[in-house]
Amino acid sequence: MFPLDTSRREAIRQAINVPKDALMIVLVSRASYAKGLDFAVKVMAKLRMAGTTNIYAVHCGGGTELPEFETLADNLGAADQFRFLGARDDVHDILCAADAAFHPSESEAMSLAILEFMCAALPVLVPDRPSVSQTVEHEKTGLIYRHQDEDSAVGAIHRLSQNREFRLQLGVTARARCLDRYTVERANADFERLVATRLCA
Repeated sequence: MFPLDTSRREAIRQAINVPKDALMIVLVSRASYAKGLDFAVKVMAKLRMAGTTNIYAVHCGGGTELPEFETLADNLGAADQFRFLGARDDVHDILCAADAAFHPSESEAMSLAILEFMCAALPVLVPDRPSVSQTVEHEKTGLIYRHQDEDSAVGAIHRLSQNREFRLQLGVTARARCLDRYTVERANADFERLVATRLCA
């Protein structure tokens, strides 16, 4: 189980230079184009160009391509609201300080990052790629935007920023769904049931 501890929320935000009253969106992945990090930077740049200054993206993860994304954020004017933290050993704490999660990956098998976001009671933004969105239910545990559509992703982020009650409800439902369906105990029970069915066949 992913224990929720928001007691250090303000201290964590201060440490990574995110205002305490901002909407903080977290991304956790290898820094690569396959994970859609360039798309996330472009989305944040669009928000910035529209005059939105109270939404921050925080990326955790290393990779040889990381400097390219930092340069892209700088070139597009999004650097002020995009934090590239590199590889971290305190991702749990950072998730507890966030308001939502963004996973713009091009493809996945079964994304553990998305499950971790859900267990942290974070609504998850994902593209409408079946391999990525399979664990997210639109408007129940997160929001699904059109793949590679920056305006669609911007609109989803605006929905979360403008409706705190909706955002919190998505997070509560996401955590409950994760703890009900994606725990080790549930996996073991399902496996034992499958074996028993085969033995009795």
